[in-house]
Amino acid sequence: MISSVRLRTPVLVLCLAFALAALSVHLRGALVSGVGSLNDEPAHYATSMMARDYLLGGDWFAPLDYARDWYLHYPKIALGQWPPVLYALIGVWMALFGVSATAAILGMAFLTACCATVLFRWMEKEIGAWGAGVAVLVFLCLPLVQEFSGALMTEVPLALFCTLAVLAFGRYLDRGGRRDALAFGLFAVAGILTKGNALALGMVPLLALVFTRRFELLRSKVFWLPAVLVLVICAPWYSVTAEIQASSWSGGTRPNLEYSLRALPSYLAASVRLGGWGLLLAAAFGLFKGCRDGQGKNGVWIASAGFFLGLLLLLVVLPSDVDGRHLVLATPLLVGCAVYGVVRASKDLGLAPAWGLALLLGLFGLEELRVVRKDFGGYREPVMALLRDPLYEQAVIMVAGDAIGEGLVIAGGAAADSPRPRHYILRASKVLISDDWNGRDYQLHFRTLDEMQARLEAFPVALLVLDSSTNPAQWFSHHTLLDQLVQERGDAWELLSSHDVRRQGEVFSQALRIYRLINWQSLPKAEVRLSTSGGGGLLQDKDAPGPLIAPGPPRIE
Repeated sequence: MISSVRLRTPVLVLCLAFALAALSVHLRGALVSGVGSLNDEPAHYATSMMARDYLLGGDWFAPLDYARDWYLHYPKIALGQWPPVLYALIGVWMALFGVSATAAILGMAFLTACCATVLFRWMEKEIGAWGAGVAVLVFLCLPLVQEFSGALMTEVPLALFCTLAVLAFGRYLDRGGRRDALAFGLFAVAGILTKGNALALGMVPLLALVFTRRFELLRSKVFWLPAVLVLVICAPWYSVTAEIQASSWSGGTRPNLEYSLRALPSYLAASVRLGGWGLLLAAAFGLFKGCRDGQGKNGVWIASAGFFLGLLLLLVVLPSDVDGRHLVLATPLLVGCAVYGVVRASKDLGLAPAWGLALLLGLFGLEELRVVRKDFGGYREPVMALLRDPLYEQAVIMVAGDAIGEGLVIAGGAAADSPRPRHYILRASKVLISDDWNGRDYQLHFRTLDEMQARLEAFPVALLVLDSSTNPAQWFSHHTLLDQLVQERGDAWELLSSHDVRRQGEVFSQALRIYRLINWQSLPKAEVRLSTSGGGGLLQDKDAPGPLIAPGPPRIE
């Protein structure tokens, strides 16, 4: 009977948390929005779709061949720039519930509910079910948690694995069990193979030794078990992809003082904005009280303190980029510390904990409770109509925009295409230019209208999709050249349609224009391939010497 109750409680909490998370993403508009809230979201969506297709119908003995072929058709793949766990999770979810953006976002809401359930179970043991319920509500209402519950990004699964890892190491400090050390190692592996920010977990054991002065643990084989797991499983992946990931860092390719001096105050300010001063001070007090409970009871709090410091150190030292979203992975632990701090403070003051929890909810609601809207649209439907038109069964499509615009067209087209991979939807930013992940080292390969026209006819590109809602910072020479091409070569290109698009609720009238190459059906079709020798991974025409898609994805080599 007792075990049945223990089973029902987390299942009930998971269901309620999922309902609340799903309601949150619905109120934000995320269930009907395109996956374009950040530059990386369309790539995560497309890569998860590729993982789903591979699981259901790919050649399991030739994964790289499958990935290369998928990339040729839908060149918006992020595997290698990011590790594989997010794509495996959402790929399995898509296999069960479909590839629509709505299904994918509900998958993220489910992962948020898993975080909330883990938080509830932890707090239930510390302060009881009512306090645990308050912790779940505060966690789900945090603006950043709302935002990333409705975005196909790595932050929420990263928060889940990091929280599980810290709790497991806390139990190890209290009990010294092999099972807890093994759990810490496995959850750390899952987190690190979701995103490199989980490497902050590596500081937890080291700082725990310093905080507790239990250096005798260094002589235990069990203590080293997590490190062995991480090295054996994660090191091969990062040895291959570390250079690719470092090339996308905005603060440089190696640690530097200039970045650290800029990042430290930015992340300290972001920590305050995460939940307000009240939540942060309550968390600091709760962490302090928890760490003072004594050996055998304070393991989780010691581990949490180590994780917070380790995460701050990682974010300040590694010059990836300064972004408050990198703190999302600490939110379950932060909220747990805050609610625990309020309960302990209430008891110290001789008050019922309910009064303290009510005050926390009231202050949090006044300061931080708000709905963060997500509204991207107008991209998928026009592309879907093209893909389903029998006239364009063998047509090659090219899209020119910024990272979000190109990503929304390609990812939406891939979701609508059947069977996959079928159509070729090429990116102008990979066909006409070369640059790095962040758009640096820009090089335009075709500088005149004649050169550009000849390159497009080499495929031939039957349909050209131009997005003028592009972020001005990402409007480059090839956009201007393509605009001139369709305007000045009216004998070669005809406007088929134009469509309104939305970006974060702002409507760009007739910003998505679709042009057709008039004589595309009479032109010979080039065979395209992904070259892996001598061309830096360029997708090249069989006969033409110049790059057609550049650079190809070294991330899937």
